[in-house]
Amino acid sequence: MKSFKKALAVLLSVLMVVFSFPFSAMAVENPYNTSGQYSSDYDVVVHVFVMEYDGEGRYGFFSDSFYNTGKAFIDPTNMVKSNLSSTKGLFCVYVTVENLDGVENSQLTFNYDSTKITPALYGTRGRISTGKAGAKPLETAEIYDGADTTGTTGQLNNEDVMYMMYKLQGVPAASTLCDVENPESVLPGAVIACFGFQMLQDTMDLTQVLTLDRRQNVSFFETLGRGGEDDYCVVPYNGLNDDGSGPSYRTQFIVPEWGLAPAETPTEVTYTYTFADGTSTTVTAAAGTAPTAPANTADAIASNGDGTHTTTTYSWPAFVDGTTAYTEVATPGSPVACTKVVDAAAVEPGHTTPGSTEAWHCSVCNYTVTATPVKETGHTWDAGVVTPATCTDRGYTTYTCTLDGEKLVDNYTPIDSNNHTAVVTDAAVPATCTSTGLTEGSHCTACGATVVAQQTIAINPNNHTDVVEDAEVPATCTDPGRTAGSHCQACGTVLVAQQEVPALKHDWKVTSSTDATCVTAGKVTSECQRCHETKTETGVLDPTNHEGPIATDAAVPATCTTPGRTEGSHCTACGAIVVAQTETPINPSNHTKVVTDKAVDPTC
Repeated sequence: MKSFKKALAVLLSVLMVVFSFPFSAMAVENPYNTSGQYSSDYDVVVHVFVMEYDGEGRYGFFSDSFYNTGKAFIDPTNMVKSNLSSTKGLFCVYVTVENLDGVENSQLTFNYDSTKITPALYGTRGRISTGKAGAKPLETAEIYDGADTTGTTGQLNNEDVMYMMYKLQGVPAASTLCDVENPESVLPGAVIACFGFQMLQDTMDLTQVLTLDRRQNVSFFETLGRGGEDDYCVVPYNGLNDDGSGPSYRTQFIVPEWGLAPAETPTEVTYTYTFADGTSTTVTAAAGTAPTAPANTADAIASNGDGTHTTTTYSWPAFVDGTTAYTEVATPGSPVACTKVVDAAAVEPGHTTPGSTEAWHCSVCNYTVTATPVKETGHTWDAGVVTPATCTDRGYTTYTCTLDGEKLVDNYTPIDSNNHTAVVTDAAVPATCTSTGLTEGSHCTACGATVVAQQTIAINPNNHTDVVEDAEVPATCTDPGRTAGSHCQACGTVLVAQQEVPALKHDWKVTSSTDATCVTAGKVTSECQRCHETKTETGVLDPTNHEGPIATDAAVPATCTTPGRTEGSHCTACGAIVVAQTETPINPSNHTKVVTDKAVDPTC
């Protein structure tokens, strides 16, 4: 029968591969604890072990197959429901702690996805159920070595959180939890808690479903009377502060089965790179990983002195694992024609001035070609073109070289005052009803001389320049109007006289009327169809058209003593009688005061 230690060794070897770090490097030094403010207990390890649940005959979440046969733990990252011994998909989770130098109190919080797992609850031996309803306290450290714990609580909250808090006095004792038939099956460290779950899906990574809260909700307080328990807190590796910020700067512990631990630092290799100029530099990289080579020497471009240049490029040899020294390789290219940049254009020689050849350099290799001088050729002039003198300028003759077209001006003549070159017309100005006019003339704008003088034209009383239209004024029903006319505003002459148009008078049409009544006179309202003026005319009363309600004058019946009256009516508005009441004779049969005469008994 395999012992627990063998089973544990198998699990640890598997987890070293799964989580990629060595369990030998358990200490997690805190670089922020230089002042010693937080706990210096750097080698704390919390274990979370997953086992079969097949102990329904026992109290709590025991695994008979584990303790009796040494069956290995279940890999939490690859759980398969069909591989579990429990047909219901139940499994156990044990939490232990190792290497605590001392602790006063602690708290443990797990969050879980209730769509993928649900808590397994127990009541009495042999009974097990799942779900949140009717939850019983979870198993805690009091069940295992309870003498070292006080105030232990375990709680299943309804918001998919498992929370437990306990106090340990001093250093927690190692667990003695074992099966009598296999005394070596002892979990490492002190048992903090044990609880069970039921799988609700076929496969899962439990480390992603049942997550350890990385804030101070999972922590050990190592105060031991030093005061201020927050100052000596140990929290999970990569832990967070209470507000969710992080990382926490308190001392950290690792949870290897749940992947909360530092990754193993790979070994580094130093590589030497020697440049083409003989200088060198070094680069480090993880063993087995290609290093990042330094930037190569910049391309070198050299002139060949014949209008071409050659570019040499530099590169590193391909990386070979195991080779740590590399020398830069220079590779010259083929000659390339220079890229010409003209510094000075070629100048053709004149007949009196020398010329020069083109000067240029290469923009790539800076190869340079300088300019050389070219001797002048001399002029050959034609017969010339004469420009005559004008009223402002002398005359001259322009000669042109037949070889290069260069000009030469010579043989000047005096100014000719009669040769006007810029004559403009002075426009005629017609005479108006108020102003004289001018005839057309001209003058030279170059010298200012008058060429044709302008003559004055007498006033023309018929040439009105400011004619104003006198607008038509339409006649209205009450006022006369005027026809359109016009006059000259400059001289005041009436050109078209305005004629008066007589008033149109009102065109009345009755728009509403009110009949006369016994108390209200009748009214007639009319509107003019042209100007829409209105008028109201009032008439006389109509005593036969009663306006108010007709009130009934009730009939009065005749009695044995009083004559009566017939029914009548009157107008409540004017009081006039509409139907007169007439008197009716006394009715001797209509007695109004009948008195009973008492009976008198006969006497003897």
